[in-house]
Amino acid sequence: MPMHRYGTGDVKAWLADAPSIKTLKPEAWTLKGVRTMEARCEIETAPGDLLVPPSLRPCMPAYCSIVVSRIPDSPVGPFGLAEVRVAARVGPRPTFFLLQAFCDNEAARKELSSRWGYRVAAGEVAIRNEHYRALGTVKAGGKQVMEFLLSEREPLPGTRFNQLPTVNLCTLDGKPILAGLSIESSFSDNDKGNQHITLDTAAWHAPGLKLLNPTAATVGMTDWTLGHIEFTVDTAQPAEKTMAFVD
Repeated sequence: MPMHRYGTGDVKAWLADAPSIKTLKPEAWTLKGVRTMEARCEIETAPGDLLVPPSLRPCMPAYCSIVVSRIPDSPVGPFGLAEVRVAARVGPRPTFFLLQAFCDNEAARKELSSRWGYRVAAGEVAIRNEHYRALGTVKAGGKQVMEFLLSEREPLPGTRFNQLPTVNLCTLDGKPILAGLSIESSFSDNDKGNQHITLDTAAWHAPGLKLLNPTAATVGMTDWTLGHIEFTVDTAQPAEKTMAFVD
């Protein structure tokens, strides 16, 4: 029987600027009326393994998720959030490992990192929502680091965003952990389309990331609840041995 394949990412390098969280039970945020674009796309396997921590299993085939969102209201005001995540498994559970996020609200960046362990940097995040298409862009450091065009838009009645948990690399009381964030979502509309994506992979801490076959692209309106940390996992040992659920 073949052995499980695990990620080969350099956790020590990632920890250089990993956020620190204060508790595993932060106060939840419910964010309403969020405009969200998401694309999922297969990626090359070997470079993809380098983007997954050694305790997690890369998916087969390897793929990533690219998300751009505009939040009209929150406890710290409106903000835009863009994320690049790589699909993985925590034991048998599907999840996404966050490589990098950008956000255009300083207070939101502080809360996302200290509450939920988001690796998030300053950047301008915009969505232009039109009848036949949507365009998400991210600018950081004076240059554009992402363009996500969803074209040939058409409705998907009766469907919803499949919002998988996000696993974030962070520290708690000085100890590095992978924190599994519980995200609940509901939708009010959801369209599909064709994806056209340009990424500055260096800006997203994703060296070697190469987008291959598109699998899905959606845009819609959702309500999110960012809840407590659902589980933690050691950064190096197999998740099957170290996964601990938070009561």
